[in-house]
Amino acid sequence: MPYHMWYDPKDRCVVARMSGEVGLPLVRAVLSEEVILAERNRCSRVLYDMRSADPRLSRSDMSQVPRLASEAGVKFWFREAIVANGNRDLLSYLETVSEHEGQEIRVFDTVGEAKTWLRS
Repeated sequence: MPYHMWYDPKDRCVVARMSGEVGLPLVRAVLSEEVILAERNRCSRVLYDMRSADPRLSRSDMSQVPRLASEAGVKFWFREAIVANGNRDLLSYLETVSEHEGQEIRVFDTVGEAKTWLRS
């Protein structure tokens, strides 16, 4: 499976660890499962660990992610942190387009930085 997702009660966030190639179909599946886990655990924080992932998304694809998130039921009050694997340019673009849609997503280099931001 290209991702594993769970609720972390210690950090009170949904964690999605992704690996391998990541395209729009996988993004859509992750977003849908994220909403289910977040609602079940009354949680609004999500950590995407993409250090082992290979994003196969163009800027055009990234521009669609905020809409896909809204369609999946991601709420505007969710805070989402992405831990990058070095492909920061593309993920920073996602950060920018999501911000324009009122979604709070930030890109980090380490899990520790991401968790600190999620808790703030």
